[in-house]
Amino acid sequence: MKKILIAVFLFAAALLPGGEAGFVWKGKGDAGTLDKDGIYVWFVAGLRPLPGEYKIVGRLRSANSGTFTIKAVNHITGEEKFTGAVKTAPEYADYEFGTLKYDGSWPIRIVDWNAPGYYVESIRLVPVQVAEPVEVRGDSADSVEGWIPMYHSQVAADSGMKKEGKGSIRVTVDPKNNAPWYDLGVMKRLTTAKAGMVSFWIRFDDVPKPVWVQLIGATDSAARQFRPEEFGITAGTWKLVELPVSSFHFSPERETATEIRAVAINPECKEKCSFRIDDLLLE
Repeated sequence: MKKILIAVFLFAAALLPGGEAGFVWKGKGDAGTLDKDGIYVWFVAGLRPLPGEYKIVGRLRSANSGTFTIKAVNHITGEEKFTGAVKTAPEYADYEFGTLKYDGSWPIRIVDWNAPGYYVESIRLVPVQVAEPVEVRGDSADSVEGWIPMYHSQVAADSGMKKEGKGSIRVTVDPKNNAPWYDLGVMKRLTTAKAGMVSFWIRFDDVPKPVWVQLIGATDSAARQFRPEEFGITAGTWKLVELPVSSFHFSPERETATEIRAVAINPECKEKCSFRIDDLLLE
């Protein structure tokens, strides 16, 4: 069995040639290679891309002729969604691995697992045919449809416990190995051109915990934490949380977030905890 080595590389959302918005990891060529078999995580696009078709393109070379394989996987579950392979040569060249057909329901991570001797200058996710954004500013949380549980987390519908509508969603978190807050909780794809506030109802079943909320945008994202006492949250009671965009850690600071693609709600749970969410809304 190959020894697993994981190298994580950051990505940037950018305008690619021709003005298309895409996602790019760009490195320093030979300086970005491993000397043993292992996993490269080139970038995590998450829920930022809109549904559509994307070419996966890499600029790379190999010490000797070989076959380089790249994959798109569900960032949370690790499920493989796309695999492409190309024959490589000793000189740098641009290679197309194929087209990823993306329905928008899972967070994208671009990875590979190859033998030593490959040198990568860039990996790109290039839009080919992308749907026009359909504005979805909120969710009633009456069902789990479209809610994405994160690591160590489960999501279930609860028709017997609600603040509004037909029900709420219950998020149960059972963290392992001191998992960080940004790996816990739940995500929901929402799409809007701009918003000045995010709001939702929350109810903790047990001792309330601090919560982080992330606004995930097409090109930039930001988070902020709130503590239960800020909104008078106590165990077993519903409270409305309203968070203006100006309170998030955007750089530069702003009153309005643009091109929002998703919201994540992440509790700081060091041990098992559960909470309910109802009526998530971007205003």
